[in-house]
Amino acid sequence: MCANEAPRSKLRGIRRSRINMQADEQKCTLYDFPSMTNDRGFIALMSVIIISAILLVLVFTLGLSSFFNRFDTLDSENKRVSLGLAESCVNAAMLKIAQNPSYVPAVAGDCVSVGGTCGGTDPQKVCKICSVTAVGSESTVVVRALYDHAYTNLRITFANVPGTYTVTHWTELAANSVPSCTLP
Repeated sequence: MCANEAPRSKLRGIRRSRINMQADEQKCTLYDFPSMTNDRGFIALMSVIIISAILLVLVFTLGLSSFFNRFDTLDSENKRVSLGLAESCVNAAMLKIAQNPSYVPAVAGDCVSVGGTCGGTDPQKVCKICSVTAVGSESTVVVRALYDHAYTNLRITFANVPGTYTVTHWTELAANSVPSCTLP
């Protein structure tokens, strides 16, 4: 008889044999573990809570990193547009030098209108020709461009043989080398 069972002495009026009692005791020892059943439930519950917390942290981390990756991609795109604006300023400077070999921009730089107005309603699409230096048959042009807080500073050296302009050196500068040439 199990510990949590009421005593039974007769089964349909017949006394239980010793074999039946031993079988009942074996059933009790095999299936009557109230403390182990409760521990299993507690362990299962704690396992679910810990696994859920780990998954929650993992999902939060991945979501946050993809959110910031979006801004990195946007900054990269803005830098490409800024580089395109700076390259267009280089082309404008080469055109002005072709039209007037003694061309020198203003002290604050000559603003080139590329898809907007210089200093107008959309000051975020701005490029300036900062300086032009001619030494013999070589000219060096420094330009600066801005697009949505992404700056590009270029220094280009080219040979200006009449009718032919050959770029000999193209460098992106880390900082503005002409302090008076500022952008908003």
